[in-house]
Amino acid sequence: MQALLSITEAARVSGKSRATLHRHIKKGKLNTTIDSAGIKCIDAAELLRVYGELQNVTSETDKKIHDNTASYNEKPPDATREELELSNMMLHERLREATARETFYQEQIKSLIDQLSAAQSKMLALEAPPKKGFFARLFGKE
Repeated sequence: MQALLSITEAARVSGKSRATLHRHIKKGKLNTTIDSAGIKCIDAAELLRVYGELQNVTSETDKKIHDNTASYNEKPPDATREELELSNMMLHERLREATARETFYQEQIKSLIDQLSAAQSKMLALEAPPKKGFFARLFGKE
């Protein structure tokens, strides 16, 4: 089985830039293969042939991040569990308050819409009758 690396991974392992790798591929100095997904890859042995010894694939920062990351199978410590339960209870309380506030505001909106509708209907009733035209006023037609 071959160890195929993407161009980015190959650049990281070889210590070269992606542009350098692409330039060497174009010149024929570095050979590539196409994997089953149709992605251009470089065999690790090819990198060894062209560039010599390769750098370590995982950097120190990657190791630190991995070491500090909890596994999904690990149970959280009791202190963390208690903090999570307290946080969960507080969030539920805030959700109840937000729901009550939303209900209150919805009722206020409905009340204001009703008041606006009543005021509009009163305004329509109080409108002055249409003005009589010039001749209607002159000859007294009603």
